[in-house]
Amino acid sequence: DGEQVTAIALSPNEQELVTSGRDFLVKTWDVSSGTKSRMWKSGQGTSYVQRLCYDETGTLVAGGCSDFVVRVWDAGRGFATHNLKGHGAIVTSVCFGATPRTDPNKLLLFSGADDGEVRVWALATKTCKAVLKGHDSAVTAMVIDVPTKSLLTAGRDRVVGVWDLKAMKIAHSIPIFDTIEGIALVAPLAEEPVGKKGKGAAAVEPKEATARDLEFVTAGEKGALKRWKVGTGKCLVTEDAKHGCAYEQLLATHGSTTLLGVTIDQSLLFQDPATLKTKKQMVGHNDEVIDCAFASAETIAVCTNSDHLRIFELESRACRLLHGHTNIILAVDCNAVAGLIATSSKDQLVRVWHLASGRCVGLGEGHVDAVGAVAVAPRNSLMCASGSADRTIKLWDLSAAKKRAASEEEDTGGEVPKLKLMRSWAGHEKDINSIAISPNDGMVASGSQDRSVKLWDAASGDLKQTCKGHKRGVWCVKFSPVDKVVASASADATVKLWSISDGACLKSFQGHEGSVLKVAFVCAGMQLLSSGSDGLVKLWTI
Repeated sequence: DGEQVTAIALSPNEQELVTSGRDFLVKTWDVSSGTKSRMWKSGQGTSYVQRLCYDETGTLVAGGCSDFVVRVWDAGRGFATHNLKGHGAIVTSVCFGATPRTDPNKLLLFSGADDGEVRVWALATKTCKAVLKGHDSAVTAMVIDVPTKSLLTAGRDRVVGVWDLKAMKIAHSIPIFDTIEGIALVAPLAEEPVGKKGKGAAAVEPKEATARDLEFVTAGEKGALKRWKVGTGKCLVTEDAKHGCAYEQLLATHGSTTLLGVTIDQSLLFQDPATLKTKKQMVGHNDEVIDCAFASAETIAVCTNSDHLRIFELESRACRLLHGHTNIILAVDCNAVAGLIATSSKDQLVRVWHLASGRCVGLGEGHVDAVGAVAVAPRNSLMCASGSADRTIKLWDLSAAKKRAASEEEDTGGEVPKLKLMRSWAGHEKDINSIAISPNDGMVASGSQDRSVKLWDAASGDLKQTCKGHKRGVWCVKFSPVDKVVASASADATVKLWSISDGACLKSFQGHEGSVLKVAFVCAGMQLLSSGSDGLVKLWTI
């Protein structure tokens, strides 16, 4: 639609979607066709909607607005039925009560505001039935449990309030010790029945549920879901949160069989409500893609402007995040046969990952500046090379990392084994942008901002050739899979082929209108693919 969406809600029959945005309009959409059904103005002047929700029947839509007003619209015809005024701050959460079967006109609407106040509205009389005061900060989420007639409210004051809707007063106040952005009711964990067992055991009468029996899950700023019991006020389960991203919303499917957490980096985490373990993950926003490589025939490893490595399944487009780096990952390389992935980052570290388990099996420390290039030996995967802005090249022994990857031991969160440094040397006069290892693991090529490509003996670290000819920095170097040549891509908008034996320039390819950022050999080394900052991918016949 082109406008920033501020609120969204799905109808109970899952056939209609309602959205609101910064264009001050509320719009309904047909889910099956993806077309807009109708739209109307959200309020007076520049008022926009912060939260939206449907009632049980899907005929009414409520919106909490920035002008302190709670508005209710007829979803089918798009006109306002209620303008409920009384809040003294922006309305941050809204929730319909259960529709009374005996008298639907007694429908209640609950709203929470930025000042911590919760109001109960009687839609039949268009009046405020009660004001619930128990929060000191914005009420960000609320949920109703119909059987126990309880309202649970969560706020940025790190407290969950459990309200008795019969008496309209607070029954429990539970400190959560986290700024809460989402809350969901879940089915209580099964408990072992107390008493006799066997054929002679008397049947136990199920007791009536009370608010003390309720269990709920919270999501907040610390980036870890937590499951709580109202009666004890204790945390029962805590998510083993490796993603490290704060949650901004938490939803539950019908029947609470699955939880959906939305993080601030726009990832969707589908989680088991009992164990809070992630069942599936989807990444909604990748930002700028810095580097990528095939981890296997079915998966690719992608690094973006993030400290998390993304592993995408090509067929399902599902994504895993590998956590470990503490700054933006700049380069990635893989050995698909060994199932190993190497990454380098602005945190000055090199990490080696096991694709199947997602474990970090090796950590390379020693660079004193951002590590912008990394390569895994293609033949036996026993070696890894890295190049850094500190102008040095380092070779790492991966034999211990391979053994750990092959072992069945689980990741206990302990210290990651250090990679053994084989050798290190000063390679260039400026930042090293790219590094590659020859198909026989015998030679290393490096490209730098000093406009040169250098070829090194992998066993000794001795310089074999210096290839000069580019007029600007070199962004990428690659070995041919069949010939004794190296390709380089440069900011001077050219791709060059160099002879390994004497360092001479064999060919120069011109055609890009900007920096050539990547180059790769294809068709058994008979052709080259290049990509540039001009937004073009070009295929060259050598």
